Amino acid sequence: MLGEVLVAIRGGTELYIARADQPRDIGAPVLIVALHPGRLVDVVPWIPLPGDHRGKI
Repeated sequence: MLGEVLVAIRGGTELYIARADQPRDIGAPVLIVALHPGRLVDVVPWIPLPGDHRGKI
């Protein structure tokens, strides 16, 4: 499945094409596990830890 992920990086945000094994809900937190040429990333589901606000952009 292909989609998009907005990544908070270097004080801003950047858009990447996300590839996942299963569909994800819009806005669901994900973990990037691989980076490929052409702004393509592999993602897996992520469960934020208590107090982890990195998924809030």
